[in-house]
Amino acid sequence: MVNVGAYGFHQPEPQQAQHPLTVPVVFGPARRAQFTYRVITTGRGQAARLEESRLNALGKDGWLLVSVLPRSDGEGGSTLEYLFVRWEP
Repeated sequence: MVNVGAYGFHQPEPQQAQHPLTVPVVFGPARRAQFTYRVITTGRGQAARLEESRLNALGKDGWLLVSVLPRSDGEGGSTLEYLFVRWEP
């Protein structure tokens, strides 16, 4: 059957999706996610940067960089704090 809309355009009938397999959904007790945090504080100037190789090594160990925070060291200088998080199964 062809459905003609208010403006005379052909509008096909909506069809139900047919799936040959039904995938069961199983609900179980939810586990609380547990995270471990790590803060790396670096010095001033160029020393304040973490090298790419160190960041890659942390990433391979499952650490994810979530923030870089500038901090005053109390002596008129500044440091950077790198905050990492890792999911613990």
